[in-house]
Amino acid sequence: MDFSHLTGTQTSPDEIVEAMLSLLGEMAERESRMNAVLQQGILRIRAESEQARLALDSIVRSAGDQIATSAEKASRLATARYEYAVAEAVGQLRSANKMVWTWLGGAIAILAVTLLSGWLIVDRHKNALASIKQEYEGYENATNVLRAYNASDARLCDDLICIDANPNYRQVSNKRRYYQAKSRPGR
Repeated sequence: MDFSHLTGTQTSPDEIVEAMLSLLGEMAERESRMNAVLQQGILRIRAESEQARLALDSIVRSAGDQIATSAEKASRLATARYEYAVAEAVGQLRSANKMVWTWLGGAIAILAVTLLSGWLIVDRHKNALASIKQEYEGYENATNVLRAYNASDARLCDDLICIDANPNYRQVSNKRRYYQAKSRPGR
C-alpha cells in the first residue's frame, strides 16, 4: 500500500511495521507515564488520607462525636474521588490498548492482502510466460522444418511434400519425376 501522499515519500512495508512498533512503544511509554502520575496521585491521596485520619483523631479527642462524623464524611469523599480517578485512568488505559490492537490488526491485514496480491500477480505472470515459452518452442520447431524444406529438393503437392526419388534419373518430361511422401499413420 502506498502512503506517499501522506509522507511525500514511498513507504515500504518494513517502514510501516517500524512505524507501528514505534506507535506501540509510544503507547507503552504513555501508559507508563499515566501509571506514574496515577501512583503519585495515589501516594498523595494516601498521604492526605493519613493526614485527615490524624486530624480526625485529634478532632475526635477534642471536639466529640459531631466533629468525628464530619471528618468521616470528608474521608469518604476523598476515597470516592480516589476511586473515581482510578476508574477513569483504567478506562483510558483500556481505550488506548484497544486502539493499539486495532492498528496492529489493520497493519497485519494490509500485509496479508499485499502478500496475497503479490503471489497472485507472480502466478499470473508465471502462467503467461509458460504459454509464451510453449508458443516459442512451436515456432522454433516450425523454423527447423522450413530450413530442412528449403535445403532439400522438395515441392508441395496438394497437402503433402513431393520429393525427387532419384535425382540421377533423366526424364524427358517432368511428369513422374517427383513422388508424394507417404502420410504418417493415423493422420
